[in-house]
Amino acid sequence: MRTSKRITTKTETRITKHTQYKYEYKLSYVAHYENDILTTISKHEYKFFDVSVQGGAELRGGWYMNPINKLSPTFQVVANLFNTQQA
Repeated sequence: MRTSKRITTKTETRITKHTQYKYEYKLSYVAHYENDILTTISKHEYKFFDVSVQGGAELRGGWYMNPINKLSPTFQVVANLFNTQQA
């Protein structure tokens, strides 16, 4: 059976540099389990940024979801975070 679990690690209010757009930045990690075995972890960020477009600034952003490589040190750190939450 497939299940997933989310841990939000950071929530803060930010303002973009040029358009002065105020938003709530969120950083969370989602762990995916297959029969209670950890298979993947992905990093989910909700953020916005300014982009230069023909002499002006344009606002872009939203949800950014990136998988974390199993061989990276970050994977083990976040996996330990999920293990301590289950205990």
